Amino acid sequence: MKRHWFLALLAASACSNPSASPEVTPGALQVFAAMSLKEPVEQLALEFENQRRSRVDLQFGGSNLLAQQIDTSRTQDAYFSADEHWMQYLVQRGVASARDVARIASNSLVVVARRDAPFQPVSLAQLGSSEIEHIVTGDPRGVPVGRYAKAGLEHAGVWNALESKIMPTSNVRAALALAASDPRTVGIVYRTDVAIEPDLQVLFEIATDPRAAIGYYASSLSRATTSEPTREAKAFIDFCLSARGHDVLRRHGFAAP
Repeated sequence: MKRHWFLALLAASACSNPSASPEVTPGALQVFAAMSLKEPVEQLALEFENQRRSRVDLQFGGSNLLAQQIDTSRTQDAYFSADEHWMQYLVQRGVASARDVARIASNSLVVVARRDAPFQPVSLAQLGSSEIEHIVTGDPRGVPVGRYAKAGLEHAGVWNALESKIMPTSNVRAALALAASDPRTVGIVYRTDVAIEPDLQVLFEIATDPRAAIGYYASSLSRATTSEPTREAKAFIDFCLSARGHDVLRRHGFAAP
């Protein structure tokens, strides 16, 4: 079992971590986005390319790692974060401007397990059962889904009891892959992510602390060589905030901001 878990962890990390040196197309918009937004942002980028006859390069990963990479390189044009914390980090670092930041969507947290799992918990307290070996979610020290998960467990008063079972990952899709790999593992992920993994079932939704409501944020960015975002970067964010953008997000399961 331990070897199986180790191999699954390696596979999830290999397929879901952002590349340190993504391919860059000269003249293309460089857009970094939270992994959980992958499908809607890909669709919106394609539609924007077709309308504007331009090119959008996309990079997906954990919001924390992407924000740190943006701050280091300062060669990106737009950023989509799965929480406000990492967007504000870039505002404080002078890469994003508070006036350009917009909340674009919301989501919910669910507990998932494989359809053949030998248990059917209906509450967070029941995740302490000996039948459940691991609880996978994003790293609570930085990954938004993990931060939301920890807040939800603390809100329910079960964080201390379950902390030893938490297996942190670099982003939500890595957690999703690990939950799908082991019938004795549960995952805490966004509801929107479950649709891409047919082997998983939703066990129940987590009631989150109202002070830690799940929100997605978008902003155009200033590069190291410019004091303001480019016109094309602002146009892409405006397109994502348009009625069409909200419709695409809704079709992929995201709720209104």
